[in-house]
Amino acid sequence: MSNSKSKIWVWGLLVLIVINVSALITIGANTWVFKDGKRDRTERHLMRDRSPFGVIKERLDLTDVQKEQFEEIQQVSRKEMRELFSEMSDFRNHLNNEFSRYQLDMSKINDLNEEIVDTDRKIRHSATEIHVKMRKILNEDQVKIFIKEMSRRGKRSRPPMGFISE
Repeated sequence: MSNSKSKIWVWGLLVLIVINVSALITIGANTWVFKDGKRDRTERHLMRDRSPFGVIKERLDLTDVQKEQFEEIQQVSRKEMRELFSEMSDFRNHLNNEFSRYQLDMSKINDLNEEIVDTDRKIRHSATEIHVKMRKILNEDQVKIFIKEMSRRGKRSRPPMGFISE
């Protein structure tokens, strides 16, 4: 009886080893590919290492001047968006604090909701302006690539409805 139990344990161990090895091979195959006998990172893995705009900038084949303009737009927009998201977070935290009180102050809750809506509107407006600024520095062929890449990432390739730009 102990012989059959040990056989079951051996087979179970072998199955677990096979599963682990296949998992490691799958992870390795998705991370590395071999080109000309050399190990090379896949595009998918590289995209995790960089911002979405880094990949887009490569595909656009930007001139040096365009690259500088893109970087400037990104630096300014990062700072602005970081501030807006911080504001949004603060308003949401204040709103949650209001909801945790025994006596609800509906006036304060309504004011906080308005602030949240207003900040969200600012974020959307800022995102649209960033998109418009980036498209302005591109030539016609680059704009087509930009639109394709942005839509591929599930981002809007046109301003949100109701927003009128210049």
